[in-house]
Amino acid sequence: MTEAKRLSYATLGEARRGPAVRYPTKAAQGSTVGIVHFGLGAFYRALQSVYTGEAAAETGERQWGILGVTGRTDRVARQLHPQDGLYGVLVRGASKTRLQVVSAVRDVVWPGDAAERILDTIAAPTTHIITLTITEKGYHRAASGGVDTGAPAILAATHQLREELSAVGPGPRRGDVAEGPAPVPIGLLARGLARRFRRGGS
Repeated sequence: MTEAKRLSYATLGEARRGPAVRYPTKAAQGSTVGIVHFGLGAFYRALQSVYTGEAAAETGERQWGILGVTGRTDRVARQLHPQDGLYGVLVRGASKTRLQVVSAVRDVVWPGDAAERILDTIAAPTTHIITLTITEKGYHRAASGGVDTGAPAILAATHQLREELSAVGPGPRRGDVAEGPAPVPIGLLARGLARRFRRGGS
């Protein structure tokens, strides 16, 4: 029995071609990150990233790759890293079903491991769009409906934002982020925009 090879750009050339599968073009591999997205769940992977990849393929533009930021765990990052961000979406029609290999996601990171990379990517002049698909769990809401300002993640985010605004330095200090909860999406967004402004970005 032949062992199945994991999906990646390296194995795309060896894949069987046919009408039941749609593969990305080779140009997709050279696309650069222009979008940062928080919340790389199934909803986003089946819709927005699909259409982003299709639009880029139609126009030939290569600056709309996506840096996907996972939510509460690094599971999606661990799954997609070995696949170069590639994954399949099953498209069901009235008369036929096909598999579409999606290539818009250029990389996937988890805030617990890559907060600085996320901040630098938001601040980069090559980044044009930041999107979010986050459920209520990502906002750390209190029973009253507002933000739970006493939650450890929110306290850490507030402290980190103050550091970013005062330009103390980009790296976490001992006893701060490195030993606290994973950075929250809204905190990363605010800090990334502050860093972008501080570096003269639009």
